[in-house]
Amino acid sequence: MWQKTMCNLCYANCGIEVQLGGDGGREIVKVRGDKAHPKSKGYICNKAPRLNYYQNNPNRLTRPLKRMPDGSYEEIDWGRAISEISSKLRAIHEE
Repeated sequence: MWQKTMCNLCYANCGIEVQLGGDGGREIVKVRGDKAHPKSKGYICNKAPRLNYYQNNPNRLTRPLKRMPDGSYEEIDWGRAISEISSKLRAIHEE
């Protein structure tokens, strides 16, 4: 079964149709352009067919990482990440 959605890999947000499958139905098995989409009219560039690679890549970041003084990274929670970033932005703004 084909499901209508859109590609989010660039500003154009082309209309696409995807077939889902794999483990838990979260794998994008096939991608095609949505001919009924008013903007893209069935066109897709070479990025859209690789959506599954970006969505389900085992190396994809799913949690924020903080760079430590020694150059390594530590996984932190979203609340801490947002708090630290906002305080640094506030300091930059005040400067």
